[in-house]
Amino acid sequence: PASMPEKDFTDLVAYSVRYCTRQLPKDSIELGELELCLSLTLEYSALVQHAVQNYQEAMGYFQEALILRTMHVGKNSLDVGSLHFNMGVVYDDLQRFDQAVSRYHESLRIRLDHLNNSSGSSNDDLEESVLLTLKCLGHVYKQSSDYDNSVACYVKVLQIMNQRFHQLRGEADRFDQQGLRLPIAVPVPTYIFEEMKGSKESPGNNSWKSHFQSMNKKELCHHFEPRTQPKKGMSKLKKELIKIHSHIVDLIHEKKQHSWDNQSVSSTRSTRSRLASSSLLLSSLKCSIKSGDVFEAALMRSSFALGKMRLEQMRYDDAAGSLETALRAKWVLDPASSSDSDSEASYRSLTSRKPPMRSTDEDDPGEGQIYYGLGVTNAALDDHERAVRCFLTALRYLRRTSVDSLEIARTLFDAATSYYYLCNFEQAISLWEECLRILSKYETPTKNDGVDGDTSAAKEALSPKDSSTKSSNYRRGVVLYCLVLAKSAIGFDNETSSLLNNAQTLLSSCNDKVILAYMEFMTGMFLSHAASQVPTRLRSITKISPAGVTLNEGLSWKD
Repeated sequence: PASMPEKDFTDLVAYSVRYCTRQLPKDSIELGELELCLSLTLEYSALVQHAVQNYQEAMGYFQEALILRTMHVGKNSLDVGSLHFNMGVVYDDLQRFDQAVSRYHESLRIRLDHLNNSSGSSNDDLEESVLLTLKCLGHVYKQSSDYDNSVACYVKVLQIMNQRFHQLRGEADRFDQQGLRLPIAVPVPTYIFEEMKGSKESPGNNSWKSHFQSMNKKELCHHFEPRTQPKKGMSKLKKELIKIHSHIVDLIHEKKQHSWDNQSVSSTRSTRSRLASSSLLLSSLKCSIKSGDVFEAALMRSSFALGKMRLEQMRYDDAAGSLETALRAKWVLDPASSSDSDSEASYRSLTSRKPPMRSTDEDDPGEGQIYYGLGVTNAALDDHERAVRCFLTALRYLRRTSVDSLEIARTLFDAATSYYYLCNFEQAISLWEECLRILSKYETPTKNDGVDGDTSAAKEALSPKDSSTKSSNYRRGVVLYCLVLAKSAIGFDNETSSLLNNAQTLLSSCNDKVILAYMEFMTGMFLSHAASQVPTRLRSITKISPAGVTLNEGLSWKD
């Protein structure tokens, strides 16, 4: 209790232990059980001493508890592993980092052995203990300026946490993966009056474009995401992942700064991979980074992951900084990738690579994914000219491995959206039509359709009784709606009205009321345009429809 003096509390614990020991029946209890009880008492006493910062006394109690516990439960038991961990914490507080590393390593070895040989609900607790040990080990390495092993520890933490994250996140097709699992940003419908553009005899200036751009901010976009809510625990896990990724990025920057400050050959070489010089235990753990400069690879992955999460949090400036760091790290890993796509160096880089994977690796991004992320970030900041350059560069990299893919379709959609905000409606129409063509190909595959001669990807998105079919319909409906937006900004015609009807059909079962309201607004725009074409003397006998003026079906002038 806070009101009890420290000395009184310690004396009370010691008296209680002595009293309870005397009361135990001597004939019915074995010496081993007594020693185990004594081990527990010593451990609790050590924890008390540690809490009041009597580190030397705490270490003595832990050492005696460890001897007794090892004698009776074995040196590979979880209880012994816990004692090693606690002793590592004490050594850490004493800034005796070598001893702390030794204890943490022994604790990690024991806990990993049990984790690999166990299953069921107990796995979660064991996994948490392994994560905690790795984090503490990484912290100690950092304090002793051993950046190599510190980064290695945090990379191992990420590998374990990412497995849990992937399970909670669920599956996604390549359209969503390329889109960084962000919802589709749908522009708000805007009516452009002909008087704003001027006539052929007296063409107006381009001030209407400035007005259009000032009224149509990317932040006003509707985010179309017909998916389920995130699973429980996802938000907490993301916060923890952000911390770990930030640790890795900061450590690698510190490592580089340390090497630059030393200005020596040995320090310069230390910026390269040295995981082989880490402990045997850490080296034995499976690492997802197979080759190359593992520290640049870790920097690229963590920076890219941070950029994606900052985008979700709408912290666009931070996202841009992280994604640019990821791109620079990618260039270090593959210098030829930063050169022009038609250059000889770029060609050699392309032809020397292994065949591309059939699915996007969200943890190990390519140049196309990174440039796409930069495009999304710049578009969110309403810098659409830069966004367009990023999207077009992303398309250049993506088309190195595939001509028609869902990744390309998603990039085309967002590039077209930026062109729309720049009032380049013709180019927006061209890209949205190309996006629609690719999406339609995945919706209605034939024997010869597919990506790079493989129809498995298309079939995967086309199971008739699967929800992916409905999702594909929604995507095509959204693209059609955007096409109607761009075409109506140029002029109203029957073809555009037909596209709007098709969009409404595809989105008829959608529960997103906002996108449905947008299309009702567009229908009203077409009706208004048709009504404006009716001479006054004919208004009583004509009917108005989105396709134009008729004599039979449609709304009366009064309606």
